[in-house]
Amino acid sequence: MARHCGYCYGRGHNKRTCPRQTDSYLTRYKASDPDTKEWYASRLLERGINPETGKPLTAKEKKAKTGYTKQERRCKYCDERGHNSRTCTAKTSDVKLINEVAKEFRIAAVERVKSEEFPKVGALLQYHHPREWMGSRDGYQPINEIHMVTGIEWDRVNFDRAFGGTTDWLAMVNLGAPGRPRHAGKQSHWRVDKVRRNNNGVTSGTGWSALSNPIEVTTPKPPPAWWCADDAGTEKCRFVQKGTGRNGHAMRIFSCALAAVKDGHNIDMANPRSWVNRLDELGLLD
Repeated sequence: MARHCGYCYGRGHNKRTCPRQTDSYLTRYKASDPDTKEWYASRLLERGINPETGKPLTAKEKKAKTGYTKQERRCKYCDERGHNSRTCTAKTSDVKLINEVAKEFRIAAVERVKSEEFPKVGALLQYHHPREWMGSRDGYQPINEIHMVTGIEWDRVNFDRAFGGTTDWLAMVNLGAPGRPRHAGKQSHWRVDKVRRNNNGVTSGTGWSALSNPIEVTTPKPPPAWWCADDAGTEKCRFVQKGTGRNGHAMRIFSCALAAVKDGHNIDMANPRSWVNRLDELGLLD
């Protein structure tokens, strides 16, 4: 149904865009006294009409009408005025900080992979759960699965994911049901020991435990490109992706953790989720 104008009762437009009312405002603007003239001028500007010329506002006039100035821009990252996120010095500084911390993470991650507690290729890990939901058809079932480690998914070994709590670095195959894979998503899951650990890394009767861990002949090495990856170098990084505001709390943690490592403190850089508690213990989280 066509729009109905409340001023001229015509169809195809509304009162705000009615050409007859616009002509009426222009006529009254030219014939009015100075006080009334200002009111008619404001009504014409609302309609996008220049009261002096009677023509639509140009792009330059629209900017002047809204009071837009370059200095009034607000940065979506740091929320300061006078610049945008592309020229934000705080964002540039944070990107540099994240990449420095990520390099320390990568070094620590490789050392963790080389450690004795890390499952080697061919290691057998057992996952046990007395009652797990298996879907509406099967309902709750006891789970007792054997998984074999086939390697490391190096694309998953990155600082951004680890800080979010996801460290599913192991590539595994479910020997009992190859089509039903399972990820050991936290470092506390896949520690090679006989103690079973549940989903929060707490010792219990549920979770992961090791059945065997063969001696690896060759030390696993990440691809060369992995070492050169800048975690904050792309918009995929959760901390600097487009439209994201600055996470000052996270940046403070990164800065304190990096300073602590450089000062020789024992910080588990391969496990970012542990940094806050460790920095609190050392009294370094200012």
